[in-house]
Amino acid sequence: MGCLLAALICSVVIFRKLDAMQFNGLRVLSSERLEKMTAQLDRMSVPTGVTELITVDGEKIPYDVQSNTFYVSQSAGREGYAGAFAPALDECEVYIQSDSTLEDKQTAVADGHRFHLWFVTQEAYAVADLIFTGLPMISISSDRGRLSMQYQRGTIVVQNPNDHDVITMSVKASDMEVKKNHNSGTISFRLYKKGYQEERNLGLLGLGKRSSWKLYPVDGEDDALMREMVSSYVWNCVCGNENLQRNMEYAEVIIDGEYSGLYYLAPKVGKGYLKLGEDDRVYKPEEGHRESVAVNAENYRNYHIWMQTVCGVRNGAEDYYLIAYRDGSGYEFMRMPDRSKYVFGRYPASIGWQSLQAAESVMEDDACVRPAETQGESFDQIMADRWKELRDGGLDTEMMLQYASRCEKELLESGYVIRQEDQGGGYEKACLALRQFIKQRMTFLDEYFMQDAQ
Repeated sequence: MGCLLAALICSVVIFRKLDAMQFNGLRVLSSERLEKMTAQLDRMSVPTGVTELITVDGEKIPYDVQSNTFYVSQSAGREGYAGAFAPALDECEVYIQSDSTLEDKQTAVADGHRFHLWFVTQEAYAVADLIFTGLPMISISSDRGRLSMQYQRGTIVVQNPNDHDVITMSVKASDMEVKKNHNSGTISFRLYKKGYQEERNLGLLGLGKRSSWKLYPVDGEDDALMREMVSSYVWNCVCGNENLQRNMEYAEVIIDGEYSGLYYLAPKVGKGYLKLGEDDRVYKPEEGHRESVAVNAENYRNYHIWMQTVCGVRNGAEDYYLIAYRDGSGYEFMRMPDRSKYVFGRYPASIGWQSLQAAESVMEDDACVRPAETQGESFDQIMADRWKELRDGGLDTEMMLQYASRCEKELLESGYVIRQEDQGGGYEKACLALRQFIKQRMTFLDEYFMQDAQ
């Protein structure tokens, strides 16, 4: 009884403290006080224009109309909430309902806890949910209210939980054009200075300063939510040319007031990103261009190893870029991946991790077979030596597993997984299966490359 009484007293003290406190610019009131305050007011279920009533760090807050939910990014690894909230209109007061979880940010984020915001005017009030996510948030609003295959103007808000002082990127001075490929779900956007007279380079989510960006939806059938991320890690380890490397970051995305789920943000591949010369070219092979005999042998070997490592059994011409470097009177050709959905068992062949189909599905064209043919029997030894070099570096099995574990930890601690109603541990099982696939695949390839060299 004594322990129970002490706990009750503690709870009363905490809630009285919350009832009188300010939370990052918002006044905290108990549910009882808020209900009493609004007892004589009309309640609006889904308030029109609610996004105009509150800001964080001076920007609109990403908001999903269907679930009546605001999203704000927070670093799961740092104590204390970042960001300054503020009512946007004098005639509307904004309160946050007292909640003991306000005192425990890590738990609030990891559990996907829903807080309650109250918007109160003299005539009416409304209540909306607020979720703190450990992932970046990107909210895009198009001028037409719906994305199409053609670029249109719009606005963007980017929240980065790893910013130390504020969580909302400074995009006030930017205009934006945005489009969506309805076949792939990919969203492309370009940033401009005000007036659209000049492109604007901004560093988003630590990915370097760019003006053109892409958002790739995480494949709905990737139950581990990281196969493309790990595939990108492998490519950056294998690729010897830093200009062809590519990094991505997770982001939750809201498009025109509709929560759209988990995406990868990456700089858009183009001449600027690749640092190409005036006469160099970059294109998709599916556009009808034909590769010449001048294929860069080192790039071919690296691409071949990458395809085998990730077990890319379905990656074809639409899944990579072809870069043509001007070389005297002709061109030298290199490849780099674009998307890599069908990797690490996402689309397994009948023998799964033992499949060698990856080499046949992409490397079947004559231009890429010639480097192997011209080097004759020494080609297998060259491949084996390169494989051993990589296995002693970034493709060490333990290093790959550690990278996969970092991705898993980020998604778990962000609250994203639990907010997808994964209560049965299915996500952890999928990640475990992926790690097992990586172990089996790397052991198999050790034998494959070394056997061919003998």
